[in-house]
Amino acid sequence: MKKTAFTFLLSLAWSLGFAQDGELSIDSLKHQLGVAKDDTNRILKMAEICHLYGYTNYDSAMVYGQRALELSDRNNFPRGKARVFFSLGCAYLVHGDISKALGVQLDGLQLAEKNYYETEEASCLMGIGHCYQRLTDNSKAIEIFQRARNINRKVRQTEGLAFIAPETEVNLGITFGKNNQFDSAFVCLRGLADSPPNSTWRAVALTALAEVHIRTGKYQMAMDCLTESLALDMKNEDDYSTMWACLAFSDLYKKMNRSDSSLYYAQKGLRNCKEIGRKRRFAQVKSDAGRAI
Repeated sequence: MKKTAFTFLLSLAWSLGFAQDGELSIDSLKHQLGVAKDDTNRILKMAEICHLYGYTNYDSAMVYGQRALELSDRNNFPRGKARVFFSLGCAYLVHGDISKALGVQLDGLQLAEKNYYETEEASCLMGIGHCYQRLTDNSKAIEIFQRARNINRKVRQTEGLAFIAPETEVNLGITFGKNNQFDSAFVCLRGLADSPPNSTWRAVALTALAEVHIRTGKYQMAMDCLTESLALDMKNEDDYSTMWACLAFSDLYKKMNRSDSSLYYAQKGLRNCKEIGRKRRFAQVKSDAGRAI
């Protein structure tokens, strides 16, 4: 997998703590869905489940997403519908359908703007930014991510969407770097690393920051960032971010002409990749079994 595509998938997988323990989160959400006392809560939980399944089980994501859309329409619940559009958009994008992803994110944005749902507006803007990031239109992606950031800075975190603000910052920083706006990338990522919502996001920000340092030839700074981020990733048992940190380490050592160390971290990253694949297959089997019962 090309590094740019891999980094993109990682940025999506960070959402809602999936990189830490996505299957546990899905199980927890399914329980909450089962005991929900009204359709409003059922829609919101199905939107979250759709979002998480978008990274492991596309078919299940579509099932929960479509159910949530139908229930939103029956209950005239536009906020829920906007959230489902965001979740479906992420699933479509991971599946490789950029056009469909962009379309539903724009539908969600229109609903959110019409009804003044600022958190959902920021979410869909971030999803649109992901689409332009995938299309390598970095300037447009930066513009969209900045619009989401401006909203994030003035609204309170909402249950089920607390990841939006830090994920937006990470992707804004990454895209600044891709656009050779290194000072802006540094300020953005350093800010998140210094004031993260938790240790997972500090690790993510430090790895992204390390990549900026590598691109600008500041190898010792990159080394310092990656040493801490990898330690945090392993402590958090975060396979996705561990893999990313290992690949960044491999890239760093390659730039430093230390081929043995570069190969070591590349192989370590590959082992994490295989572990993620194993967990994804387990999640698929578990979901299929659940639908058969």
